[in-house]
Amino acid sequence: SEAVKKNKAEIVINIQADAPLISPLMIDRVAEVLSDNPNLVMATLMKKIEKKEEFYNPNVVKVVTDKQGFALYFSRSQIPYNTRNSFGSYKHIGAYGYRKGFLLTFVQLPRSPLEKIENLEQLRVLENGYKIKMIETDYELIEVDTKDDLKRIKEEEK
Repeated sequence: SEAVKKNKAEIVINIQADAPLISPLMIDRVAEVLSDNPNLVMATLMKKIEKKEEFYNPNVVKVVTDKQGFALYFSRSQIPYNTRNSFGSYKHIGAYGYRKGFLLTFVQLPRSPLEKIENLEQLRVLENGYKIKMIETDYELIEVDTKDDLKRIKEEEK
C-alpha cells in the first residue's frame, strides 16, 4: 500500500513472494476481471487440485467458493472435507488484485482471529465482510514454500 498511496493507479496487483514463476497472463487476467467489474474490490486466482499430495500439503492453500465464484474460506487444511477421495478442490494462487481504495482500507484493518490461526491475510478480508472474487485458471504454478520446492524448480529448468 505504501508504494501506491500517491500513485494514480486504480487497480493494484500484488504477486506473493512464493510465486516467482507466475505467468504474466495470470496477472493480466486478475487485472482484467477487476477492470471489467467495477464493483469488485479484490480478486485472486485458483486452480483445480490435480495431485493428491497437494490436497494434504499445508503449504498449499485451499479455497472453497460460493455459486458466484466468491471465496467462502481459505485454509491450509483439507477443505472441503472429502469422504470419497475424489478431488474437486481448488488451491489458491498468490496473485492478489485490489482496487486501490480497498487496499488502503485493508492495511488499516487489524489482523483477524482466523487470519492469525491460518496465517492467511485474505481471511482478514472475509472476516470483515468483504468479498474476494476467485478466478479459475488452468495454468500450473510451482510455488516456492520449501527447499524441496526450490530443488524441484531447478530440476525442471534442466
